[in-house]
Parts: sequence; structure tokens; C-alpha cells
Amino acid sequence: MIAVSATVKPRDSVSVLHLLEQCLRRHFTSVRVYDDSLIINVPDVGRVLITENLVTMRLDFVAADSQVAEAAITALDRQLRDQVRNQGLDIAWDHPDTIPAALR
Repeated sequence: MIAVSATVKPRDSVSVLHLLEQCLRRHFTSVRVYDDSLIINVPDVGRVLITENLVTMRLDFVAADSQVAEAAITALDRQLRDQVRNQGLDIAWDHPDTIPAALR
């Protein structure tokens, strides 16, 4: 299993993060797991943990192998950008050493 994480930062207003979360909750099945976190089910990706703070949003998911991880990154990146068209987002992808407890 490979852990994958994305840090999403708006280029302009941080209000785009709230808009992004609303769009994701509206388009995908979601379950709140903590005060600042929820899990959504995204086609071609699976369960995605979303954790939002004041200036960034973190997304975590687990993939079976590196090939599946790369395909899921492409699919999720496209979904994020499609949800907030014309809003600048910087998305940094990473492979953390641990899987968040909510995804285990």
C-alpha cells in the first residue's frame, strides 16, 4: 500500500478552499470524521480524507501500488481543478510514510 498526500493552497483568496470543500461534498458521497476532516469517495481514486485548516487543504488516500497511485493522482488533480475553474490552486503531491488513522 502506498500513502499519497496533496497539499492544496490557493493562489489568491483562501475562500476558494471553502468553495472547493462545498463542491466536493456536493459531488461525492461524504462522511465527516473529525471537526476539521471528512472522507469523500471519488471514482478512480477511492476514499479520500480531506483535512482543512485556515490556509491549506490536505487530501490523503491510499493506493495499492505506484501505478494505481499515479492514475489516482491524475484523476484527483483533474477533479480538484474542475471543481474550482478559473480559481488558482497550487497542488503539491507527496508520499508520506504513514497512512492517516481515518483511512486504516
